[in-house]
Amino acid sequence: MPFVRKTSILLLWAVYGTLCCEITGGMTLGKYCGKMCVLDRDGTKPSIMYLGLRELTKAMYLQPLAGPVLMIVSLGMYLVRGVTLHDLIGRTRVVYLGQAKRIRAEQEAQYERER
Repeated sequence: MPFVRKTSILLLWAVYGTLCCEITGGMTLGKYCGKMCVLDRDGTKPSIMYLGLRELTKAMYLQPLAGPVLMIVSLGMYLVRGVTLHDLIGRTRVVYLGQAKRIRAEQEAQYERER
């Protein structure tokens, strides 16, 4: 029974993160307070599938045995490549809101030039 409870909590946490990012344009409560958002690699809104993968990977960090190993791997990846494990798997990146606005403006300008 404790396994089911822990799994349920992890899944709820992943669903919370996925739905918050989907509904609010890439922000959970913490990202809102930090004035950050999640974008796809190309600077657009991530698909819900990749948001879900990202959040499930983050939930794995809380597993008793695999969690610490995954956290160390993720930290190492961030220090070496500048991207965390959950962002790599979810094909996302976290940026400040000001940077996100600049990225979107550049994309719109490029789109207009191509038309």
